[in-house]
Amino acid sequence: MPLTTMHAQALKEEIENLLTHGMEQVSVKEFYRRYDSAGFRFEPSYTIRQFCRYLTGPRAGKLSPCAAMYAIHKASNLSYAHIDLPESERTKFRTLRHSIFAVSRGYILEP
Repeated sequence: MPLTTMHAQALKEEIENLLTHGMEQVSVKEFYRRYDSAGFRFEPSYTIRQFCRYLTGPRAGKLSPCAAMYAIHKASNLSYAHIDLPESERTKFRTLRHSIFAVSRGYILEP
């Protein structure tokens, strides 16, 4: 299904914003490969495609089309943010989260 003009414009602006902030755009396949290599998987039934709105800062009011994803640590089967997950594992996750992104069907994957 083709993107609406508003959706396409919001996606273009958000990609430019992420690249400006030093993030690397990768393919969806590479995105999943890197998280898999770091020891994480995603639960697809919990993925929500939505528009997020910046509330503060220079982009306040701007929309970002995102697919919010639920990440799980493969070895422990715990959420990436679970208190019992070792800090070293959460750090690996955060490092990826703040360095790469991918676009799938018009939405930025947001773990």
